[in-house]
Amino acid sequence: MIALICRAITVTAFLIACPLLGDEITPELRAAFGERLAELRTQISSNKANLDVPSAMEQLLYTRWPEESLPEVNRLIQVSVRNFGLQNCGNSSTICSLVRRIPDVCEPYANDVAELMESAEIGEKLGLLSSLRLLGESASGQVELVRKELGHSSPVIQIHAAATLVTIANDAAATRFLLRAMSGKSPPLQWRAVYLLGKSGRNEKAWLEPIRKLAKDNDVAVRTAAASAIWNLTGKPEECLLVLLDVIQRRDQSMAMGFAYPSDMGDSHRILALMTLSSIGTDAAEAIPRVIQILDETTKVDQPSSAIHKLSWYALSALTELGPEAAKALPQVRLMAQRPGTIFQQIPKKTEELLSKLQAARPG
Repeated sequence: MIALICRAITVTAFLIACPLLGDEITPELRAAFGERLAELRTQISSNKANLDVPSAMEQLLYTRWPEESLPEVNRLIQVSVRNFGLQNCGNSSTICSLVRRIPDVCEPYANDVAELMESAEIGEKLGLLSSLRLLGESASGQVELVRKELGHSSPVIQIHAAATLVTIANDAAATRFLLRAMSGKSPPLQWRAVYLLGKSGRNEKAWLEPIRKLAKDNDVAVRTAAASAIWNLTGKPEECLLVLLDVIQRRDQSMAMGFAYPSDMGDSHRILALMTLSSIGTDAAEAIPRVIQILDETTKVDQPSSAIHKLSWYALSALTELGPEAAKALPQVRLMAQRPGTIFQQIPKKTEELLSKLQAARPG
């Protein structure tokens, strides 16, 4: 008995320590992982009524499992949701994590996600609205509940509710809200409203003219979102390319609210610009020198922030879409990706996939 208790304590200690150990997994730790995973498999498969499902889900979701364990971990997560129901798997944070990880499995449980919003605090509500967006049309039955959030006292909740309604049902009330926000005096709401209208897929002439005017706005995030929307609504690069070429060189030091695409101080609009240039493709080849410059600058940063990592990644991703002229810079780009401390050194396999894609575009 004492030996069993000691072994359990050892397993728990290893699991807790794991996030601090980086990628170094000792044989002892690997054995501990295997032992704990086997226990969870037995408990979940038996479908016992007395199983502490939230605790089991937290271990499956938040433990830094060895890579070879991940297929079984993912299988057990899916089995747990199907056996016990999404709402029984934990608090709103856990449920949001599950939706991000396995949205297809969680689609039948959109009502469970929506019901949690009634009593949720602002931070939790943002996560739940984001989860409903991930569930897409399977959450279309929650329109009435989400529509109530357009009247929330927080503008952050309002814009997230509008984004959710546009995603799950292309709701008319959300469109009216976005048009009002676009015409308002709050740049953080303006650029998000413009961005969402651009993603709606509806080329409305009544929207396009005001959006064209916002492409000349003083706020760099508003200009960027407007240029992106113009591309999405018209498919004409000549209407937005000059704005995009300008904004990828500018840093806005204001703090942005996280929303819809990676959002970090000083760099969110540049990431959106790079994403839009990627979508335009070879017609945006004029941007190549400036994109390479971003990659060069960001990979030289000592102790880069997550925002710099994201900017580096989107810059390299954009180059793979800009055609043969971008591919000519592959030797130079490869050297940049090899600089220590960059995002590319952290995820070498995915980096090599991007570099291979860039090489495939080389002429001849």
